[in-house]
Amino acid sequence: MRRFWIPVALAGCATITRPPSPEAAQIELRLALPTDTAHHRVTAAFLDEGLTIGASQATFVVSVPVTVAPSVFATYRASVVACAAGSWVVLSGTIRNDQAAMGGMRRQPGDEPLHSAMTGVLGEAWQRLERIADQLRENARGP
Repeated sequence: MRRFWIPVALAGCATITRPPSPEAAQIELRLALPTDTAHHRVTAAFLDEGLTIGASQATFVVSVPVTVAPSVFATYRASVVACAAGSWVVLSGTIRNDQAAMGGMRRQPGDEPLHSAMTGVLGEAWQRLERIADQLRENARGP
């Protein structure tokens, strides 16, 4: 398993690890809503969480990267796809470590999946996705 050390607070470090399973890196929701309504509600939920929309089209929403620690950024994404019962929404995110040197080692910056097993400030970044999912579930009663 690949591990990267990143600074997450003045007093400590955390490890970005690969998700324990593909399911741990995303939240899937089936909403009894047309895709345009689901897309609108996803956008509203992102905004309610204080995210700025960086890109949005009929089938996806992407936030502008949010700082979660010095040189560490989270980007949130939602895919919205039509299904037989309405819409299928998949929420996910990535963590980008722009720290050039860590522990005497140099590494190219890169993105790693945000996932439910993360702790500390990275876990808090995951909790933002959970709150978005909760809001979508609560508001999935139709237009």
